[in-house]
Amino acid sequence: MFVGQTFFADSFWEIDPEGHLPPRLVAADTEGVNAFAFGADGFIYGPIAHDGTVVRMDPETGEMEVLTGGLKTPVSVRWSPDNHLYVLAGATGEVLEVDPHTGSTKLVAQVAAPVDNMVVEDNRTIYVTNMADNAVIAVDIATGATTSLIDGMLAFPKDVALVSEAGRDVLYVADSTAVRSIDTTTGDVTDLARRMTSALQFPSGIGVDPAHIYLVSEVTGSVQIVDRRTSEFVGKVDGFVEPTDAVGLSDEVMLVSEGSSGRIVRVDGNGRTVVADGLIAPMALVSSGNGSVYLAESTAGRVLEFDIASGSLTEVAAGFGIVRSIGVLPDGRLAVLDSGSGDLHIVDPLTGKSNTIASTLPVGYLQDPYPRSGGMAVGADGTIYIAADRDNSIIKLTES
Repeated sequence: MFVGQTFFADSFWEIDPEGHLPPRLVAADTEGVNAFAFGADGFIYGPIAHDGTVVRMDPETGEMEVLTGGLKTPVSVRWSPDNHLYVLAGATGEVLEVDPHTGSTKLVAQVAAPVDNMVVEDNRTIYVTNMADNAVIAVDIATGATTSLIDGMLAFPKDVALVSEAGRDVLYVADSTAVRSIDTTTGDVTDLARRMTSALQFPSGIGVDPAHIYLVSEVTGSVQIVDRRTSEFVGKVDGFVEPTDAVGLSDEVMLVSEGSSGRIVRVDGNGRTVVADGLIAPMALVSSGNGSVYLAESTAGRVLEFDIASGSLTEVAAGFGIVRSIGVLPDGRLAVLDSGSGDLHIVDPLTGKSNTIASTLPVGYLQDPYPRSGGMAVGADGTIYIAADRDNSIIKLTES
């Protein structure tokens, strides 16, 4: 069995599927050979996304040669049973046939980007996956005709945030491989950015204020800042340890929670400062509107209040299962989403008392080592929006 490493490592290995022999390093520093395939000649053919090439590799020596180049993020290479070679360009959605002798390419079909893998079922059909549309597309090799077999309006919602303006709520979704806005009145979904076709990384958390959208990526350890009016990427801060959420305090200041390190980090024009430490899987940062920020110690089942000026932390409520998200209602009470049980609680921050208004919500697909999907936001009128990651939907709730 052969395995190629991408993103965080770039070696290529042969592995004994029985586990008796140690892994054999075939090649190091390959630049990341992704979804590859063996040709009838015994060589490995695979894409290297970041430099736009398809390479041919000797599986014994690891020697590589470039077969073709100039592609826009090639992500998958496959052979058909009749020995035709195909490559999928992730950033453009092009399905291309490659001449294995000359490296010349010709367009077979065009589908919506970003795409990330494909399989050739027979000599007639290629199945392509689109990660942002949650789609599988069938491509007729002979005609180039495409048929969507399944698709969705969302990919996999990991978090949501909301801005109210001009009497309407606009919901923003960190949708794993896309960022989207939803008109909460009509349900219309608008793409703001997609992986590969923009600077977007892998959004897993999101915060929003009137000026900016803050896109947190636990995968890359970064926060990307987007102009909310233009949807343009205007900034990026790297070097966080598995960040879980971000909240803007002003145009120049934001707080970022780090789930694995247990820290809250302040970022401003002077750099970054750890303002709280020793927390248990912190996340779900939300401004109280009164000089403080609420946050969750998610796996400890606690809600805390962080005073921005003094740096003090005060317990607001405890005894929950796994706190994924917090929202502030118009009257100052808190909505607390427990992704362990799927319960939604309303909490009085002055007394810590709570009552449950919804149960068994379809949230909490990713729970280890702490909750990493689903989410919640509260509208200006107190309407609560739940990112139901287990069934790929947005649920709208009102307190009765």
